[in-house]
Amino acid sequence: MEQVVQPTLAFVGHQVEVAFLKSLLEGAGIACSVDLPVWGESGVRDARLFVAHTDMEAAAELVADFRQHGTHSKI
Repeated sequence: MEQVVQPTLAFVGHQVEVAFLKSLLEGAGIACSVDLPVWGESGVRDARLFVAHTDMEAAAELVADFRQHGTHSKI
């Protein structure tokens, strides 16, 4: 039986920011998925980045660094 991966929301923002952060996380070995922005009558919903619940702790450090510096400062 396959183990079910519980996705957890790690970041919400502009599509370019999400794409950049996704590349940082994947470079660190953390699998991600992106829910692209949705345009509708009431405006635009930002892009959303998800990681597995089990990877959230590791991802949180990179996400926090990205929020503070805009890039990964430890590279």
